[in-house]
Amino acid sequence: MLPPDEGAGHAAEDPRVGLDSFAGESSRRYFAIYDADGCLEGELAYLLGKLRGTRSCALCDISHGLNPIGKTAWRKCQGIVARIEWLHLDEQTPVMREFTDGHLPCVVAQDANGFELFLSSDALAAVGGDFNEFEALFLRRLAELENQ
Repeated sequence: MLPPDEGAGHAAEDPRVGLDSFAGESSRRYFAIYDADGCLEGELAYLLGKLRGTRSCALCDISHGLNPIGKTAWRKCQGIVARIEWLHLDEQTPVMREFTDGHLPCVVAQDANGFELFLSSDALAAVGGDFNEFEALFLRRLAELENQ
């Protein structure tokens, strides 16, 4: 686990945050990190690679598919899943980038002790691009941690 990284992420405040939260989760932050850069050049490179079959990103499939504004279920999610901060590869802080190197795409949790791999790229690929399955997986993982 790496130490916490101040200022990681830049998700906008969302009025849905806090709904359906789990005990002890208020101080934890979650970051879904795409295996693609967020700049225009990065987005186009990813799209071309996806169309050619040479690039893939399970998180891209979960949140957007081929829809540039994102899937409706992703845009309208509620509860603790709405607290996830979605970042592109080039939007990570240096400490986060060091932690996620070789693990993208993934979901990481951050608390006072640092970063922890929350959902691996294999786990994300297993949901087959289905946002509802991703949400269920995320909530199951939270419940597992609650029961430890």
